[in-house]
Amino acid sequence: MTLTLPVTACLAGLIAAAPGGAAEQLTQAKLCYDEGDFECAATSLTAARAGVSGLTEDQRVETHALSAAVMLHQDKAAVAEAQLELLLGLRHNYRPAGWKKHWLKLLERVRRKVPDRTPPDMTVTSPVGPREGEPATFRVEAYDGSGVDRVELTIRDAAGATRSIAFTSSDRQTWLATLPGKEVPKEGLVVWVSAWDKRGNGTTWGSPAAPQRVAVTPNWAATSKPGPPREDNDGGIHEKWWFWTIVGAVVVGTALGVGLGVGLAEPDPVPAGGLVGSWSF
Repeated sequence: MTLTLPVTACLAGLIAAAPGGAAEQLTQAKLCYDEGDFECAATSLTAARAGVSGLTEDQRVETHALSAAVMLHQDKAAVAEAQLELLLGLRHNYRPAGWKKHWLKLLERVRRKVPDRTPPDMTVTSPVGPREGEPATFRVEAYDGSGVDRVELTIRDAAGATRSIAFTSSDRQTWLATLPGKEVPKEGLVVWVSAWDKRGNGTTWGSPAAPQRVAVTPNWAATSKPGPPREDNDGGIHEKWWFWTIVGAVVVGTALGVGLGVGLAEPDPVPAGGLVGSWSF
C-alpha cells in the first residue's frame, strides 16, 4: 500500500525540519510562505530570528517583514505588531508589496509610534547629454515614512563657487529642479542632490567631496565665432579668365557689326564728267 501526500505539504514539512543557519532558515521560510504553509514558515522564521545577529541588515528586515505577514495570516495581530516595530526600527521607510489594506493600516499605525532615524529613499534621474546653454532638468523620486521635507540640487561652477536650487513637488514624492541654460556650460555639470525628511534625517546623491558629473553636449552654433574676412589674393579683375572672355566677345561682336554695316551700305552715285576731284590730262 502506497501512501500519497500532497507535494506542497510534504516539501514544506521537510524544509521546516531541515537544519541550517539563520540565512538558510529565512530561505526555507520564504519557500514555505510561497507554498501557503504558514506553520512551516513560522517554524523556520523562529529559527531565523534566533540567529538574527548573523544576518545582514537586508536579511533582518526581510525576516521581520515575513514574520509579521505570517502572524497576520494567522490572525495574531499583537505578535505581528511587535515584528513591525522591529522592522521599522531598522528601516522606517519600509513599503511592502502585495499587502492587504488592513495590514497596511496596521503598518502605518506602528510607523507613527516608532522613532524615525531613517533618511528618505531617493532615486535621482539626471539629464542625459543636455545641450550647452539650454535648460537641464533633474528628477527625484523620494519617499519617507515621516514625509519628505525638502530636496535640493547643488551645482559647483568652474571657479569652485556653489549654488543650491530647491526642487519643487506637487505630491511630495516626485521632485523636479531645472538649471537655467546659462548654468549649463560645455565643460559639463558638477552637482549633488540632498533630501531630508521631516525628522531631519538626510541622504545625498553625490557629495561635495565626491560630486556627480553630467556630460554636456557642446552647442557649436552658440560657441563658434566668425573668422576674419577672407582676403582675395587672386589678383585684380583683369587677371580673371572670364574678364577677357567677355572683352573678346565684345570686340568680336563690334567688328562683326561694323563689317555688316559697311557691306550693306549703298555706294554714292558717280557724277558726270568723272570722279569728283579726279584729274584729266
